[in-house]
Amino acid sequence: MKLSIVSTMYHSAAYVMEFCERIAVQAEKIAGDEYEIILVNDGSPDHALDVALEAQSKNKKIRIVDLSRNFGHHPAILTGLGYATGAHVFLIDIDLEEPPEILSEFWDTFQNAKEVDVVGGVQMARLGDAQERYAGGLAWKFLQKLSSTELPANLITARLMSQRYVQALMSYKDKEPFLAALCSDIGFKQMFIPVQKTDDSTTTYTFKHKVKLMLNGITAFSTKPLMMSIVVALSLAGITALIGLYALFMGLFGNSVPGWASTVLLVCAATSIITFLQGMNALYVAHIFREVKQRPLTIVRKVHDIED
Repeated sequence: MKLSIVSTMYHSAAYVMEFCERIAVQAEKIAGDEYEIILVNDGSPDHALDVALEAQSKNKKIRIVDLSRNFGHHPAILTGLGYATGAHVFLIDIDLEEPPEILSEFWDTFQNAKEVDVVGGVQMARLGDAQERYAGGLAWKFLQKLSSTELPANLITARLMSQRYVQALMSYKDKEPFLAALCSDIGFKQMFIPVQKTDDSTTTYTFKHKVKLMLNGITAFSTKPLMMSIVVALSLAGITALIGLYALFMGLFGNSVPGWASTVLLVCAATSIITFLQGMNALYVAHIFREVKQRPLTIVRKVHDIED
């Protein structure tokens, strides 16, 4: 098998048929008859599975991995990659925001580069309203600062990978994977090209989902927040000392309410420091708790092959 194409389905019924038709055209130009399209149904609540089965009836190269429920975008992606057998694996979202035609550009870049295992995409400009653009940009910069691995800005899902890189990626056993950090942590020679995304679909990534993903990425790949908690605790201690000096000065040379200084200092210092440290440590304990349970990343209900 020369080329595997992997994508996931969640609220994707409107895009499946067009995606399969467009990506198949690109795959045939590159690999002829030696390609496969792997669609992972991540518990899509619409009729995406039915549309995918219809597309499969028209193209025997389509393979559908039906999960037992919704496990999340990144676990579904890793499940799909586990089924990919091609010497090259192309990962892309199915919602057509990343045009399927970029496969040819990724392929040409991959073939012309020397000893590259990954050609990834970065979006030329963030889409969405002002809040989504600026808040997303700030959140990503914050994540870059805290991450112990180098994360390129404005990464998109689309990437063309060698099979050995995919095997290295599958060797990670994180139960709540953060794909951007995982892909960077593996190493290998990677290069990135700009991609102009379209804004034709409604995102299923809510603000709450994005915050959860960011926190998971931080706690899974960085210990910097733990070090920062010490810095914050020392800073708060310094501020408390300044307040103490101010209270002493007012007690000696000004008017001061008896007991005010000691009460304020104790309450502010103890509450601020303890609350912050407990919250930070709780994030790491929660992440450890999820990992040690050793639950499967996803559960496959059925694999639909053309023979079925």
